[in-house]
Amino acid sequence: MLKKEMEPYALISMDINMPDINGPEVVKKMRQIEQLLGVPAVKQAKILMATTERDLKHVSLSYYDGCDGYLTKPATAEDVKKALKELGIIT
Repeated sequence: MLKKEMEPYALISMDINMPDINGPEVVKKMRQIEQLLGVPAVKQAKILMATTERDLKHVSLSYYDGCDGYLTKPATAEDVKKALKELGIIT
């Protein structure tokens, strides 16, 4: 959700490795904000992480930190479509 006013975000997509802060840290902060705003789990923004990391540790930590989906780069259009379907963003 993350927006107190107007329509909430349905999907947030980010890389796991970003300058200055990493994706899992951002996800934790976003989930904390949603919790503070009282956003029910079913209305929280779906978070899709993308990375070149392929090891189980990175994947597991991303889900543990609150991400909803994970794409390994390079991702094809079909990979993205599949991930969006799994998140319920598209049918």
